[in-house]
Parts: sequence; C-alpha cells; structure tokens
Amino acid sequence: HEFIMKLAKSMQGAGPLTDNMLRRQFVTIDKDNSGSLDIGELRTVFANLSIDIDDSTLQKLLLLADGDGSNAIEWPEFKRMFQVVRTVAKNSPKVM
Repeated sequence: HEFIMKLAKSMQGAGPLTDNMLRRQFVTIDKDNSGSLDIGELRTVFANLSIDIDDSTLQKLLLLADGDGSNAIEWPEFKRMFQVVRTVAKNSPKVM
C-alpha cells in the first residue's frame, strides 16, 4: 500500500522504535484505560514519536490495523502495525 510506504519513509528519521517504547506510548496515551486507542489517541502517539502523518494516512492505517472492526486498535494490533511499518522502512531506500 502506498500509504504504508509513505509512513515508512516518515519513520526513517524517528530512530529505532522498540516494543518497550511502543508499549509505553500505548499505555500513556490510553488515558481512559480502555485497552485500545481510537484515531485521536493514535494521532497523539505519532505526534509524540515525531512521525509526520496526515489524517488520510492515519485513517487508512486504522482501517488496515483494526483486525476486529472495533474502530480502535488494541495492543496486539498496535504492535503488529508498527512491526509491518518498521519492516517496510528497513527495506526501503533512504530518502535523501
């Protein structure tokens, strides 16, 4: 998907994102302790990680990652989403 490539390119400058770092972000942003992140909370995660993402890309990412159709992303979906994007970023040529 083109939007995953776009996101992967924007993540190339964000530095390494470990599972522990992502888990801390998830728990910190999930202020209502629902165990999931809605689109607004997901936007905050990307902002905190200094990853530039537009609303269209964010919406597409949510739809793709939301395996159970809840309109929110639970931790396993969140982790899997970043694993995919990290793999794409790792295998993409660096943007000069």
